[in-house]
Parts: sequence; structure tokens; C-alpha cells
Amino acid sequence: MSDDGGPADDSPDEPERTLRTEMPDSELAGRVRLWLEQEQLLDNILDREDLTFLYIVAYNSKVYRCLQPPNSPDKVVLVTTTRLSPDHLTAFSVLDDSQREEFYWELRLAFLHRATFGLKMDDDGLLREFTLSKVIYEDGLTKDRLMSDLHRLHDTNLAGIWTIQRRFGPGGDTWNNEAGTERMDDPLRPDMYR
Repeated sequence: MSDDGGPADDSPDEPERTLRTEMPDSELAGRVRLWLEQEQLLDNILDREDLTFLYIVAYNSKVYRCLQPPNSPDKVVLVTTTRLSPDHLTAFSVLDDSQREEFYWELRLAFLHRATFGLKMDDDGLLREFTLSKVIYEDGLTKDRLMSDLHRLHDTNLAGIWTIQRRFGPGGDTWNNEAGTERMDDPLRPDMYR
């Protein structure tokens, strides 16, 4: 539209409109932070240049991340990464290729319809970790939805852990569920959530 409210001409002199991407103090970030604080789940707030906000959430003795990717002012993502224990890594290494593939299908089915997931393999095709995420768009974001999706993500994480334990045993208390914010192979790559 022109300044007088009439239709704008298609002249190339008009500056191109761009989507506002920087909202560090957004109302959305404030609402999410308040809800996490009210439920005593907010463990830390990290400053990452590649994310609009990043909250570390402690839920049932596990670490989850609540974030907003850049260029996505209407999206909140819950994400967690779980690395396998050394005992499970050893158990995986003795499986042949067909046994591994059979197990990976079992694990994929445990995650299906529960969360978006990624299986990270090493160069030898051995599972090292899995990443789970849930996306909530602003028009559906309520405190109930945030807490329900966090609970569903936790249940999905447990389904993965239990699937591995059922096949390979408990593996001790060496599950590594960390925030993972300093790793080079960071599961928080902003391009994952576009």
C-alpha cells in the first residue's frame, strides 16, 4: 500500500520488506520462560547467537532444551539428545549388520508418532545417540500444550532408552543426557528446525 492507503505501485524503488528475525525479548520468549519458572523446570538460560532463545529445562532428572530457531518467530522447539552408555556401545559393536538394522527399525517404531527423531551413527554404522524434538507453533502454544509436549517428549525418550535396555540390558547409570551446547556436532543446528 502507498502512504495514502491506496494500492502501491510496483516500482523497484520501494525497499524490499523482510521478516523481522531478532526478537530476544519477545512476548513469546517471556511467556515460555514464565511457564517454565512457574513449574520450577527452568534450569538455565543460555545465550546463543544462532538461536532467538535457549532455555535449559530439567524434567524428571533429564535435560531438555526449549528454543526458538532464528527466522521462526512463531515456533518453539523442545529437544533432547541421549547418548548411549559405553556398555550399550560395546553391545552394539558385536551385532552383525542385519541385527543392527533390525534393531534400528525397532527403535524407529518406538519413536514413530511420538516425536521427530534422528539417529546419529558413527563411521562404522553404530548408533551413538538419538535426538528427539517436538515443535509447537505460537497459535497453539499454551502452558498446557508446552507441559504436555515436554511430558510426551520425556515418555518418548524413555521409550528409546527402554527399547535399548530390553535388547542389551540396563547398561548401568551411564546414560548421558546433556544439554550439548558446546559440541561441534551440535544437535541444535538452526537448519534442523526450518
